[in-house]
Amino acid sequence: MEVGKLSKRVWAYLFDIIIVTGIYAGILVVLHALGKDIPIKGVIERNPNDLALMYLTFGLLYLFYEVAFLSSNFSTTPGKLILNLQVISCKKSTIFDALIRSCIKVVATLTQIVPVIFFILSIFTANKQAVHDIAADTIVMQRKKRRVVRTTNRDPSVDLFEEMKRRGLKTYSEQVALAKELNLYKGKKQAATPSYAWLGVLIFVFSIVCAMFFVSFFYSDIKAIASTVTM
Repeated sequence: MEVGKLSKRVWAYLFDIIIVTGIYAGILVVLHALGKDIPIKGVIERNPNDLALMYLTFGLLYLFYEVAFLSSNFSTTPGKLILNLQVISCKKSTIFDALIRSCIKVVATLTQIVPVIFFILSIFTANKQAVHDIAADTIVMQRKKRRVVRTTNRDPSVDLFEEMKRRGLKTYSEQVALAKELNLYKGKKQAATPSYAWLGVLIFVFSIVCAMFFVSFFYSDIKAIASTVTM
């Protein structure tokens, strides 16, 4: 593995923001369908209470999203999965470390401009660590496609017998040595292990669908409220 490129990390961050926003929009649609009041007007009119509620609930969802995926076996978020990035802990990883890292990242995201500063500062660190990485002692790494060995369908005993005749081997020790050599190097090919980028793409598409449902549900309300605000 090698340290993930900053450009890929920025794109992964944007993918994660889009995913969380889409899921958040989907939750609002569900709440609306259940008869809950969604303060869209207050948010458009920049009502402090409604804005604070939106930032709080969005931040909690983003926090849960980060902690849940970083604590999973993937040890990465869907946005990073798309670009084959993984968060590696420099020590024994715990859910508390994931919580600390996620809290700092979420608070920075809600302030909007701070993530840009974090990414700029990471350029000057040894392992391109952002502030939340330094706090949790983590590094974002580029996952490489590992190579695994797969044997061919050819009967290995045939290869062994033919090679024994070709070399003129007679003693048992020579035959054992040849068998080990063939098992390690002959009649094998390499294949790449599958990537889980498809899972990140699937979650990304799901979030886009949720956002589209949100727009279809609230488009008329948003248009009406926006027209009264601009008048």
